[in-house]
Amino acid sequence: MFEPMSLQGLAELDSERTLVLTVNNRYARRILGALSAQLGHQRGVIAIPDIMPLSAWLRQVADDMAFDPQAPLAAHLLDALAARAVWQQAIEAVETETVLLDVAQAARLAQEADQLLSDWELTIDPSEASDDYLRFEVWRQAYEERLIKLDAQDANRLSDDVCQWFAQTDMPLAFDNLVVAGFNEIAPRLLRLFEEFRSQGIVLYQLEMPSQTAERVHRISVPEPDAEWRLAAQWAAQKIAANPQGRYAIIAPQLESDVAFVHRVLETELAVDTQQTAQQLYNVAVARPLAEWPVVRAGLAWLQLAVELLNQQKCRPETAGQALLAGHCVADAAEAAARASLDAHWRHQQFVHLDGPQLQQFFSDAVPQLHGAWQNAFRFLRSQAGAQSLNAWAACFQGFLQQLGFPGETAIDSARYQTLEAFDQLFLRFEQQAPVFGETTMGQALLWLKQLALQTLFQPQAAASARLDVQGFLEAEGGRWDAVWVLGLSDSVLPATVKPNPFIPLSAQRRANTPRSTPERELQWAQALFQALLETAPEVYLSHAERDGEELLYPSPLISHYPLTPLIAEAERSLPSALARVFDDQPSIEVFVDDRGPAISDAHRTRGGSGVIDTQARNPLWAFVKFRLRAVALPSYADLFADNARGLFLHDCLEHLFKHFANQADLQDVLEQPEHLMRLLDSAIEAAANDHLRSYSEVLQRLEVERAQRLIPEWLALEAQRPPFRVFALEHSLSWAYKALDLRLRVDRIDQLSDGDLAVIDYKTGAGRPSLKRDWMRPRPINLQLPLYAVALAETQPEHVVAALVFAHVHFRNLNVFGLAADDHVFGGLNRPSEWAEFLGDWPSWLSHWQTVVHGLADEFIDGQASNQILDENDLAYCDVLPFLRLGDQTLSSNFFSNDQSQP
Repeated sequence: MFEPMSLQGLAELDSERTLVLTVNNRYARRILGALSAQLGHQRGVIAIPDIMPLSAWLRQVADDMAFDPQAPLAAHLLDALAARAVWQQAIEAVETETVLLDVAQAARLAQEADQLLSDWELTIDPSEASDDYLRFEVWRQAYEERLIKLDAQDANRLSDDVCQWFAQTDMPLAFDNLVVAGFNEIAPRLLRLFEEFRSQGIVLYQLEMPSQTAERVHRISVPEPDAEWRLAAQWAAQKIAANPQGRYAIIAPQLESDVAFVHRVLETELAVDTQQTAQQLYNVAVARPLAEWPVVRAGLAWLQLAVELLNQQKCRPETAGQALLAGHCVADAAEAAARASLDAHWRHQQFVHLDGPQLQQFFSDAVPQLHGAWQNAFRFLRSQAGAQSLNAWAACFQGFLQQLGFPGETAIDSARYQTLEAFDQLFLRFEQQAPVFGETTMGQALLWLKQLALQTLFQPQAAASARLDVQGFLEAEGGRWDAVWVLGLSDSVLPATVKPNPFIPLSAQRRANTPRSTPERELQWAQALFQALLETAPEVYLSHAERDGEELLYPSPLISHYPLTPLIAEAERSLPSALARVFDDQPSIEVFVDDRGPAISDAHRTRGGSGVIDTQARNPLWAFVKFRLRAVALPSYADLFADNARGLFLHDCLEHLFKHFANQADLQDVLEQPEHLMRLLDSAIEAAANDHLRSYSEVLQRLEVERAQRLIPEWLALEAQRPPFRVFALEHSLSWAYKALDLRLRVDRIDQLSDGDLAVIDYKTGAGRPSLKRDWMRPRPINLQLPLYAVALAETQPEHVVAALVFAHVHFRNLNVFGLAADDHVFGGLNRPSEWAEFLGDWPSWLSHWQTVVHGLADEFIDGQASNQILDENDLAYCDVLPFLRLGDQTLSSNFFSNDQSQP
């Protein structure tokens, strides 16, 4: 049916009567570039025929059909995303009684099945119709009914209408020659259309791009995927250094999932120091959702903030913080620091929500220029009331952003300019969805705009100066470079696993040999793809990893017949000398350990709390970064349901109550007077709730109050059964100075026992319970809050003796105490030193041991010891400087600390 056509032959055809249809936009650009490259010195101009993707040509035909009153054309043409939304609406309307796990996923698969049935003209015999197919047919009928109601059609049904229109119309075609390019196969429906063209006298050609099979093919086996990427990046660096005018490519499957790591590797191996340098050197062809690009993310964040305020009269600090940090508004550079400070303030102060006037006041005080623009923009959006069409909401949203100063005052480079153009196109697509959604509220309109931005993939065009292209398999097909490295060629990638559509009977798919339906089909596709990859450059490197974690990997059968290239020999021949170190079992690397900072002098005393000592025990570098460098992660935004707020509420309830109990006798007297107890309890709960539950809803406040009313009397009853005691101090502030270290400590409660000794009590209101024997008997003990209190009391108030360290577990699941005590006259259930066989000393020996431990850790901190070492990775569960420690590249070990460091 198709006659072969070369590029030279295409250039000689009558350009005004020739149409070139390609498989996608990328292939169309390649043909255009190839034709331009054929221009010689004697010929500066060439007539170019119409070159466009098949999908664009179908839309163009639809425009022509609009002038034919007999054409079967609907009023609205839905793009793929709008069509999927209609599919989802149809499925939700049908499945009113059946709960689907993922309606969006079902809509995507149903849309693919619908396209597959039409493209391959599948016929389903009643005997092979599965339950899934029958249900899909119900959805398909509902979908088509919705299209009729909307007077709309999708691209799939447009293709049917175009085929029918060309078969019935007498309108002369605008071309005599039809050239197809980039199609590895042509589905039956499209083939039928081309047959119709040929019957009308059109000459059909298939373009054959210039190609040559690689002259040199190298197969390389690499230990693991990360080393494979580094090896390929070093190869690219060497090639570019040897020939800066050459063009090279790294081709990889699953590029999207590895893109962040790929950028890091390329920046390192290519010695990239700025974003501009990166754009000049390489291009990673991975399209990300438009919503993830900074300028679009900023626009959507400001819209979300405004809509949240309008709908709820308040907003979450997280919503406001995301907008402020995103910027791209009036004074985006001048007030950037102030915007960040506002976000940090809301985090540190644990704001649960911000109402409109409150937010306005914050803006007025901190960011006056933004405040003025925000007032005008918010007033404009607030004037838009009620439900409107998406056309109207698009204008409203764009007007709001414009008044806010979007996209900011920063100079616009090429990538940003292209992103803004894509954002404008997004609004146009947004308007085109109006027939599908009708009139919607502002919140619903913004939700659809955000979904559209998430589903729209975007990537700026690569800089012409880029020497290295990093692409996926499909993107690389048909490309031409001076040398190519293809990595990731394991047997699970090429050929890929079979993945037929679940809504179409497998027998029907196999009968038509549809894509992804059979192993034979996948092998056929893989062979064609692999052959195309071998034609991309005169020199091709093929690599595969030997394992991925614990999984053993094997080379693709398509490359296994190539002999392995020795790694070191290859490195010596064509790669930089540093390459050999990737595979050297004993690399020659000089290591310099710098794990000590300057000691703290008396002139620069360090202040802190009990966390200084405990953090030094867990990881000295963590303590150095947090308490010496004062570098900590920003706290998370306030969580309405956070356990710390509930715990503080119970803490305060107990503090207020025990102010009324001088001793155990007072407590027992109150317990014998239920009405008096309830009055005291209600007063304590009210005071604590005002401090910690103000942001809770009325229902949640009532639930927390009821919980406290049940839990606290049970705890008081437990306290009443103790041996006699008196309350020595509540929320006791304690200052402990040691050399150049000043710590401010706060003890929940201290009781004095009948013999005059003290019991230090700390309330625990969470469900978890630390293992004190494990934590306190380690070479470097942790959870040192109570031992530190004991040491501080012994050194600041030597007239008193601490005889017990008590954790009071006030929780419905565990209402008890645990800890260590000199004897049983404090609480039942506490351990005594003799019960821990690992430490055979008496109670004074314990106190002396704690003093040694605490002083040793304090000396480490004061001396500047900052080794990045841990005993147990769980010690870092709540580390707030974890990225700084960079322990992910190290092997955690139980003997990270050497013997001379085992005891501080």
